[in-house]
Amino acid sequence: MDFLGTVGLILLLALAADATVLRWIRGRVWQAGRPPGSSGVWRQWLSAVSRPDYRLLAAGAFLPDLIDKPIGFWIAPDLVNGALRSFGHRITGVLVMTLFIVALWPGGRLRSLFVLAAGFGAHLLSDAMWRQPRVALWPFLGVEFPEGDSPFQFWLNRHFQTPPRDAAEFAGIAVLLAFFVYLAARKRISVFLREGTV
Repeated sequence: MDFLGTVGLILLLALAADATVLRWIRGRVWQAGRPPGSSGVWRQWLSAVSRPDYRLLAAGAFLPDLIDKPIGFWIAPDLVNGALRSFGHRITGVLVMTLFIVALWPGGRLRSLFVLAAGFGAHLLSDAMWRQPRVALWPFLGVEFPEGDSPFQFWLNRHFQTPPRDAAEFAGIAVLLAFFVYLAARKRISVFLREGTV
């Protein structure tokens, strides 16, 4: 699946989770602004996911491709053997991002960056990175990336001159369009852009 489908489907799952599970957390677990009996990282994580910033979720879902596509096409295609899934599609990237967020914890608003890490991790799941362990577990299974087979012109033709062939990509694009139509109908686009809420 490619970036628009990935972002759209991750957004759909997050909205569904917000409408069900996260509302249950807010309604039953949350009291006086904090979950009872919890502290530290767990409390901050619950706080972040119970009021997610959907802008950060979408950014996190887009981030692996934002890192890897330029590297694979222009910056250093020889370094990654022309692969379009390399440094940004590593499980260690999610772990490093999460550890970085925990290390900078006292910053208050940084807890929302857990949502960024969640979007990043969800992208790896949607790309089924377990099928490409040499990339997902890089550098633990070797330092070379598998050889890529997608020169830029081929990728461009496939993605922008023909309709999306992948049903998941089409569904993700439909979700993104419906999401922005919903926001526009409720006059909440500016609220979304400013606060990340729906």
